[in-house]
Amino acid sequence: MKTLERKNKTMKTKKISVSEKRQITIPKDFFDALNIGKEIECGMVDNYIIIKPIQENFTDEFSEYILQDILKEGYKDKDILEEFKKRRNELKKAAKEFNNDIDDEIKNISNLKGINEVFGSDE
Repeated sequence: MKTLERKNKTMKTKKISVSEKRQITIPKDFFDALNIGKEIECGMVDNYIIIKPIQENFTDEFSEYILQDILKEGYKDKDILEEFKKRRNELKKAAKEFNNDIDDEIKNISNLKGINEVFGSDE
């Protein structure tokens, strides 16, 4: 695995194989770090393939944890629902900001250096 630096950002790279059916396997550490579910979004920018996790039901996955915290903190009756709505909305905003940050990075993909630019060409 290689790590490249770009404008105070770290990009990890790993060489993976492509099967005869054009299938790839996402490295486990990438998969886990991005919390990839059953689907991903795939796009092409210039000569790069971008794979992005789909986080449409992001808050649903955390509802149980939100409720556990609220109950542990001692909220009662109507306050439970109000606090849940508040925290769920905060989580939605954070997820949206995260996705916007990813989209911004994708737009700036042309600033990335290719392998040959970083390590030099074998030729």
